[in-house]
Amino acid sequence: MKGQPKSQHKPWHELPNKVVLVSGASSGLGHEFCLHLAKAGCQIVAATRCTDRLKSLCDKIDGPVSSSSSSSSKLGNKASNPQALAVELDVTAHGPTIEKSVKRAWDAFGHIDALVNTAGIRELLSVSFDLSTAAMEGQANHQLEPWHKLPDKVVMVTGASSGLGREFCLDLARAGCRIVAAARRTDRLKSLCLEINGPAASSSDPAAEPSSSRAVAVELDVSADGPTIEGSVLRAWDAFGHIDALVNNAGIRGNVKSPLDLSEEEWDHTYNTNTKGAWLVSKYVCIRMRDSNRGGSVINISSTAGLNRGHLPGSIAYASSKAAVNTITKIMAAELGVYKIRVNSVSPGIFKSEITQDLMQKNWLNNVARKTIPLQSFGTSDPALTSLLRYLIHDSSEYVSGNIFIVDAGATLPGVPIFSSL
Repeated sequence: MKGQPKSQHKPWHELPNKVVLVSGASSGLGHEFCLHLAKAGCQIVAATRCTDRLKSLCDKIDGPVSSSSSSSSKLGNKASNPQALAVELDVTAHGPTIEKSVKRAWDAFGHIDALVNTAGIRELLSVSFDLSTAAMEGQANHQLEPWHKLPDKVVMVTGASSGLGREFCLDLARAGCRIVAAARRTDRLKSLCLEINGPAASSSDPAAEPSSSRAVAVELDVSADGPTIEGSVLRAWDAFGHIDALVNNAGIRGNVKSPLDLSEEEWDHTYNTNTKGAWLVSKYVCIRMRDSNRGGSVINISSTAGLNRGHLPGSIAYASSKAAVNTITKIMAAELGVYKIRVNSVSPGIFKSEITQDLMQKNWLNNVARKTIPLQSFGTSDPALTSLLRYLIHDSSEYVSGNIFIVDAGATLPGVPIFSSL
């Protein structure tokens, strides 16, 4: 397809030569993390107190072990170039002892790319649990496909004609999804569908022949009344016979005005689009998910403006509408879980895009605002947002619901972001 970003990140299920230190690696989640990350190509520094258990772990990763008495020696028949090394580490020790263990871990491969702090304890419960190692391994053997691949998942994206919605459609199509692109501007949807389906799919009707198309267009105005929205949702559902995931992306910023100057009409327009629209589309899609007994995933695109971490002047309608979306997310997640419907929200910060191109050129953004951001960077929606959407659509996220995922490089952590020029 055309329009792919020039710099593509490799699929994140592949992590060749990333060096990962995992504490508490001898059993439980730490053990599982090591095995899974090794399958992804990582070099593993397995750290724990029980080094005898680490030997068997490294056996699984590197193959038959060459005996060694040193807990930090290279394990496996690939002694000259092992994929997994063991380091003795007691996280309850005092600082200098832990520092020495960390130094051995660092020196094992010359650096560490990621640290997974999994070591931890919980007081024993009065109820005993009989879960054998064999049973745990049996669970681990039931592996889902990597979530960068979403073959034939049907995803409806609102606000798909431009901006993030368009980017989401293109990325999800690359992942193998079938796309129902919904927006008011069907002329733009036609060009989007042609980009996904290819010139051979050219037609005067952008939604023609869904059986042979990867993307179809559906006209949808999320600020319309319920029956109108329900009609659009029905067409979206019928396009491929079902919907696996809904991305509620449609939204507006509205006018930046003081609460004393904002009109009732402006308030209503913002709320009808951002809040009521997201609820109504979700309602009619989820009714069909429930009745078809398919379950599914709903992803609401919110905003950092809807978080309780400092607010910007002039955004009373927008910020409160996005806060409402986050509340809707949690309540729907609580009520729809019984139907195997997951509901989550994503709150993006500022990203490099065509829309923010002029903003990115402002001196204050680089000289002042960037310095308030912990990661000191403004990312791109691909992969920062697209990777998260793929995960929330994939069945790997079957245990994830009711969350507000903040994707802003930590910009809102200081409390009051310095974005006064927006």
